[in-house]
Amino acid sequence: NIFSRISVYPNPSYGLLNIDITLDKNQDLLIRIINSLGEVVYFEELLNIVGEVREQIDLEFLPKGVYFLDLGTKEGILSKKLILN
Repeated sequence: NIFSRISVYPNPSYGLLNIDITLDKNQDLLIRIINSLGEVVYFEELLNIVGEVREQIDLEFLPKGVYFLDLGTKEGILSKKLILN
C-alpha cells in the first residue's frame, strides 16, 4: 500500500479540500486534480515527505463538477473521485 493512512474531506466539497496522508517512508508526493476532460487543473509537488501530511487546497476557482484527485509517489498513484458543488 502506498499510504498507511489517507483521508480526503469533505467530499463533496464546496471549495476547500482537506487531504490527510501518512507516509511510512521518505518520498516525494505529487498532488494533481484533473477535470473531466483530462486536464490538470491543480498540481503540487511535496519533496522528501515522511510521516503525517496535511494539505488544504482551495478549489473555489474551479467550476462545479466531477474531478479526480491523484496522489502519487514513486511506488504508484492513488486516484479518488472528487465532487465540487
